[in-house]
Amino acid sequence: MLPVGTRVRFVHRIIEGATGDHPDFLLCEEGDEGTVTGHGERYPLLVKPDNGNPDFYCDREEVDPTENTAPGGSPAMKEDRT
Repeated sequence: MLPVGTRVRFVHRIIEGATGDHPDFLLCEEGDEGTVTGHGERYPLLVKPDNGNPDFYCDREEVDPTENTAPGGSPAMKEDRT
């Protein structure tokens, strides 16, 4: 699990599927970056993309850490893979 504050890069485009309330919505493009802002149960990571879109949940396999720093350059904790 990546700790809150970890900077990540999305490994592919993520689109929220259409519902009766709205059409497909592009959350991020492959290569976009963001920050882990929390954790969930069904999807383990809550991520805020830098593109201005709202936070969304994703799987760990959908992101790669970009560097081992939190925003502002402070060291982040190492990833816990348990």
